[in-house]
Amino acid sequence: IMIGFNGVSYADPSDRAANPLLQDCGIGWLQKIRNEAAHRRITGVTITSRDEDNKITAKGTYGNIGAAVYDAKNSLMDEWHKRNPD
Repeated sequence: IMIGFNGVSYADPSDRAANPLLQDCGIGWLQKIRNEAAHRRITGVTITSRDEDNKITAKGTYGNIGAAVYDAKNSLMDEWHKRNPD
């Protein structure tokens, strides 16, 4: 799972001291999206932060994670994926 999230390259042998998150053990899922599907990425967005009294402490691009996921689903996915309930 670490390689899936953190992998950006493949080195033989891997340098664990320089890459503690296994960045050089293979291309991970996130790097594949960066390389092959850049048009399906959202960058530079933030989520509104709230304190324990539910008062806004920092205004973000989206009010909550649900709003960000909803926007990603409706703006980044192919039409046939949007209608699929899976």
